[in-house]
Formats: sequence, C-alpha cells, structure tokens
Amino acid sequence: MNTPDVFSAPQSANTNQNHANLACDSTTPSPAIRSQPRSRAALRGVLASANVALLVLVGVVVVQPKSADAQAPVGSQRARGDYTLISGDISAGSTAAIYIIDSANQEVLTMRWDNSRLTLTTVGYRDLQADAAAIPSR
Repeated sequence: MNTPDVFSAPQSANTNQNHANLACDSTTPSPAIRSQPRSRAALRGVLASANVALLVLVGVVVVQPKSADAQAPVGSQRARGDYTLISGDISAGSTAAIYIIDSANQEVLTMRWDNSRLTLTTVGYRDLQADAAAIPSR
C-alpha cells in the first residue's frame, strides 16, 4: 500500500513555494537577519569615530591656553589684585557695608546690600594712590 506522507511536500508543488519553505528553514537566515551584523558593525564604526572626535575635541580644549577676560592685558600697568574684605557700618544708612580693599593697586570699594533688588550696590570708590598724591587745600 502506497500512502502519501503528510509531512512531505507534493512532487508537483510550485517551485516558488519550495523557495518559500527554504526561506523559513531555521538553518538559512533571512536577508534581514544576514544584514543585521553589517548594520551593527557600521553602528560600531560610527560610534567609534564619534568617540575619537570627542576625545580630540576634549584634548584641544584642555591643552589650549586659557585667556582670562577679567584680567588686564599683558602690557597693562595694573597689577593683579590682593583683596581684603572688611564689614562695617556706613553713616548714610542703617545697613551694613562691605569695604573691599585692593592693596596691590591701592583702591577701596564700598558696597551695601539692597534688599529690594537682592543685589550688592556700589556706594563709593576711592583711589588711595591718587588721594595720597593730591595736594591738600584749605
């Protein structure tokens, strides 16, 4: 007795159907799966080159000499400040003041706290060198 095997494909099956069965076979990877390692390799290459670019950028920023905009230029006569802060009262108000003395440049700056603006405001400035050089008058 010759009975057909239910698990085998019929002999007269379409060849396209056989190719479809081969594509579903677990031993043959689909084109999407085959291209996935290539895309991962490309992604790794892009990430590696981005990391190298960032490393170069950080190296340039760290090695580059820094310029201080708040300091005077190199050819300037002004020396680097040596500051002393003293708190005290001012006679023109009921608030306390901060006296900032720059002994290197012989200058004094007086500031007080403004509660309405929540900032320090300048009360006065004196150039001690100019005051010492001035001829007193009566």
